[in-house]
Amino acid sequence: MKTVGVSITRYAVREARRSVLRLSIAGFASLAVVAISASVFAYYQRLDYVARAVESNIESSLLVGDTFQLRRLAESLAKSDGVLAVSIFDSRSGKLIAQAGDTALTDRGRSERRRFGFMPTLSGGAVTLRHYIESSSERIGALEIICALPIGLLGGLLGVIVMVFIVVSYLIVAKAKKTALAVTTPTELFARELKSAANSGVLREISPEDLRFSELIGVQTAFKALLEKLATAREQEKQVIQEAVAGRIASKVRHDVKQALLASNAVAKRLEGRPEDKALMNASLQRIESTVNEIPKIKFGFSTKASLPDIAKISSPEIGIHLVVGLVEPVCAEFRALIADSKKSVDVDIEVSGDQMQLFVNVEAVRFRRMLVNLLANALDAIERVGKIHVEIAITDDSTVAIRIKDSGKGISAALLPKIGTPGFSHGKKNGSGLGLSSAFEYISEWHGDIKVSSIEGKGTTIDIVLPRATPHSSFLSSLVIPANSHVVILDDDPTVHQIWRARLLPEELKEVGVSVSWLFDGDEARVLVEQLKREGREFLILADYDLGHGRDSGLDVIRKLGVCDRSVVMSSNAEDVDLIRECRASAVPLVPKALQPYIPIQVA
Repeated sequence: MKTVGVSITRYAVREARRSVLRLSIAGFASLAVVAISASVFAYYQRLDYVARAVESNIESSLLVGDTFQLRRLAESLAKSDGVLAVSIFDSRSGKLIAQAGDTALTDRGRSERRRFGFMPTLSGGAVTLRHYIESSSERIGALEIICALPIGLLGGLLGVIVMVFIVVSYLIVAKAKKTALAVTTPTELFARELKSAANSGVLREISPEDLRFSELIGVQTAFKALLEKLATAREQEKQVIQEAVAGRIASKVRHDVKQALLASNAVAKRLEGRPEDKALMNASLQRIESTVNEIPKIKFGFSTKASLPDIAKISSPEIGIHLVVGLVEPVCAEFRALIADSKKSVDVDIEVSGDQMQLFVNVEAVRFRRMLVNLLANALDAIERVGKIHVEIAITDDSTVAIRIKDSGKGISAALLPKIGTPGFSHGKKNGSGLGLSSAFEYISEWHGDIKVSSIEGKGTTIDIVLPRATPHSSFLSSLVIPANSHVVILDDDPTVHQIWRARLLPEELKEVGVSVSWLFDGDEARVLVEQLKREGREFLILADYDLGHGRDSGLDVIRKLGVCDRSVVMSSNAEDVDLIRECRASAVPLVPKALQPYIPIQVA
């Protein structure tokens, strides 16, 4: 029987009523059969007594052939209470000798009948009783008495039985309902509390008097203990997740810091004042800083109400739109420095197909650089002494950008290729953890891209990354336009940045188009110079660092106070910062990442 969705109390009461109804019907039918049988049996006994009383008279009359006497006996019997018809037969001739009462009930067509039977009549029914008359053990005749059933008596008797069963059934149903409620009410109360506890994690304890039954009290005690264990387990699970996330971040931090420090040390050993070397060291140190900035999230990123999805987001920095070349070239330069300080002779080159200033992807910069460092490190490890690592950036179609990293290393066997990217799987490294490639697959998937690894053992490995192409934000500059016959103001507190600009803004070339340059380190100096340029009515362009490193004003503050937002560009190593982007957009000042400083095209118009 289907009981899903039915209240336990209603179900118990309904089943109790059904059981009582079945019992009542069975009892009523049984008593009715007994009553009818008892009535019929009483009639049978009475008729049998009458038949036996006149049997000797019928016998003597049959022997002498006194039909008159037989008719008088039949008429006398027919006048008895309840007798409908009487018939006397001669067994030797099979003829009806005498009959009285309702002669239509007499069946003349049959000479043999059962001793006792039932006959339907218009009034309901009749009982037929046949007695055989014998003389000297020979059957000489038969007496048949047809008696009406006592319908009135049976009706009254059945009425009394019905009334008794109605009363008894009502009492039984009331008792069954009371018993059912006594059993199901505590159960239903307990079920509601369990449902509430399943949602809230807290069980409101019900008193033993309300639960009544020892089984429910025992279940409540066991469930309360289970909830306490679950709460403890959740805390332990949270701690395990925290430790796992902390361990994962720590592994990545260790990997990135180690790689960046190697590059910085390699450059430091041969620093001779070259701007590109200083810029490379600066980029490596910035990567160390951005990686280490993730460490506080291990400690402060959790709350007592943190769930698993919340914890999973702890090490997921914000995604932004980035120029692919600006992400790839500094990492390649870092690896060139590493290789120069090693015993290997490996050429790392980068090829860009199309306009490099139009290749943007929507990724998280720190993770992208981490991924690229890991992939290049794997390629470098695969080359024993001499080889080449080729990085190619191209537009595959109007909607995607492809990045290919191809090395001439020892390659990977076809049997191992399906395992590449599996967490914990490492190939060709003595103490490898497999973290680099597995993280790459994870990152690319989060950025809605695709990554494929192909390799030929003994010839090298190729990694193809395809990412959706992104549209740069409105404040991005695809090229730096310097007005002809103008003055360029470089405002930055870092001498290395000045050296990079000096390498790009060659005086002899600018002089031909009437452009001059001032190299300033302080916002106050810039204010004095710009005010002078304004008084002279000269065209000018300010390239200002956002973080000047001293003073209270940023480069953007200096520009806004001078009122020259339309003739300025802000450079920042933290150009992905949402607040900084919003601030520059509000002031209508273009924002350029410092990583693009060596690559952004310069035009004079």
